[in-house]
Amino acid sequence: MSEAIFLNNVRLSFPSLKAPTASYQNGPLKYRCDFIMTPDSEAWKQVQQHVFALAQAKWGDQAQQAIQMLERNKRSFGDGNERRKGGTMQVFDGYQDMKYVTATTADKPQLYHPETGEVSTNDMQYMQLAQQLYGGCYCNAAIQFYIPKDPSKMGIFCGLIGVQFLRDGDSFGGSAPDVSGLPWAKGAKPAGMPTPNAPGPEAMGSTPFPDFMK
Repeated sequence: MSEAIFLNNVRLSFPSLKAPTASYQNGPLKYRCDFIMTPDSEAWKQVQQHVFALAQAKWGDQAQQAIQMLERNKRSFGDGNERRKGGTMQVFDGYQDMKYVTATTADKPQLYHPETGEVSTNDMQYMQLAQQLYGGCYCNAAIQFYIPKDPSKMGIFCGLIGVQFLRDGDSFGGSAPDVSGLPWAKGAKPAGMPTPNAPGPEAMGSTPFPDFMK
């Protein structure tokens, strides 16, 4: 399992944060969401760095080939153009020419107050913060990539640790929820999460990432 990383100023999509849901019929119930980012963002550079380091620790010199061979349902990251509607095969709103990470957790994730950075401490606070996190808003997130120990579930997946509302954005599939009555909706600047030094191009060298990671 890699170190936890912080994604700053990424766009939230398909949030299931109020209650766990299944991604397919009779599938396991999990809290889940997507984070969308631009290919040249510091957030995506961190994803590239951590995914490749994890793959290299597992597969050594075959890391690049192993990542390339992973089918989309065996990895929790990729090119946004892969994310298409089943009926029309059109790319989902907000994903075209972008990159994405899908993060999940069986346990309730940490939700952070947008002004103070404090984590929710009870169910009421949690639901209030979850209400503010809608598909299309911008947020900060804490995630952690991992490779399952079970060889039958081989792939590179992503655990969801925490989410913090950052700012409003055009809502996917509807208007943004009215949060004007919440105590933190005062126009104050979000505190944000701690930000580690993002790896630069020199840290990754000339690693030949698969097309869906470039």
